[in-house]
Amino acid sequence: MYSIEKTDQISKLNDYLLEKYGAEHIIVTGYLDQHPTSIGLATKTHHYTAYITDNGNKNMLFSVSLKNHPISAEFPYMLGEEFDEITLTEVEEINIKHLGIVEAQKSNSK
Repeated sequence: MYSIEKTDQISKLNDYLLEKYGAEHIIVTGYLDQHPTSIGLATKTHHYTAYITDNGNKNMLFSVSLKNHPISAEFPYMLGEEFDEITLTEVEEINIKHLGIVEAQKSNSK
């Protein structure tokens, strides 16, 4: 799936979120090949993106940087909030809200 090896944590996080919420609701925007500790996830419209990294941390702690809807061609993304040293559960909660996949979760669980 990846063109280079990702850390186990990033691979597990990516697989978990895609399996739980569906590839129809979350897309991988960039595998960030030069960064095996990072992954980018977005909405289908690319209006909202979350970049997630484990920064090489092996304790299942992550950092998330949120990007918002583009405001112009000159500014393709507005910086959103950033979170450091957060758990998998917190990453999931942040991504659900930021990427707007709460409804997708409800429909997948039926």
